[in-house]
Amino acid sequence: MKNSNKSDIHIPNLNNSDFMDHIPTFAKELPFALTVCDTKGIILFMNDRSIKTFEKYGGADLIGQSLFDYHPEAAAKKLCELLDTATSNAYTIEKNGMKK
Repeated sequence: MKNSNKSDIHIPNLNNSDFMDHIPTFAKELPFALTVCDTKGIILFMNDRSIKTFEKYGGADLIGQSLFDYHPEAAAKKLCELLDTATSNAYTIEKNGMKK
């Protein structure tokens, strides 16, 4: 899958510790899962809810790993499209009558 960035989007080349300096402190405790990756799909940040949501896959140990390793082909294709177009993907689900 091809992954190219739009030239008008500036994404700083930061290592994970530098990246963390740019994350607001409140993001860690947001009441929804927030996972941030770089332009290659490498996970840079997971807030507390995201770590808990994905704990059966490794939780915080997922930081530094590729999102592509944890998505089936159709989802990986969508992820590649999102990275290519520098767009976001936000959604909610309903589980046991509760929106998440």
